[in-house]
Amino acid sequence: MDYLFLEDRFPEAGDHAAGWETSHLMALLPATVDLSALPAKGEPLTGIMGRMPPQDATADFGRRTLEESAEAILREVDHRMEHPQLYRQHGWSLREGLWKERGGA
Repeated sequence: MDYLFLEDRFPEAGDHAAGWETSHLMALLPATVDLSALPAKGEPLTGIMGRMPPQDATADFGRRTLEESAEAILREVDHRMEHPQLYRQHGWSLREGLWKERGGA
C-alpha cells in the first residue's frame, strides 16, 4: 500500500514482484534477492507485473521509496490527528491525501 502515497512522484510505483517490490526487498532483506536468477531484460516473466522491470531494481531506490513513503504516511497520520473532524464526514474516513488538498505539508 505504500505506493499509494507516492504514485504522484514515482510513475513506476506499485507492482507485483517487479522493480518496486524487488528494490524494497533489496533494501530490507538483501540476502533474499538474486537478480542473476532473472532472465535477460525484456524476456517474458510469469507472475511479475509492473512498470519497472525487476532487473532495474536497486537497494538505493528501495531505501529512497521506503523513506519517502514513511514520511508521507506520517504526514497523513499527523493531519488526521490535527483535523479529526474532516475524517468524520461520510465517506472520508478512508480518504487519503486530504492533507495535500488542504495545503498541508
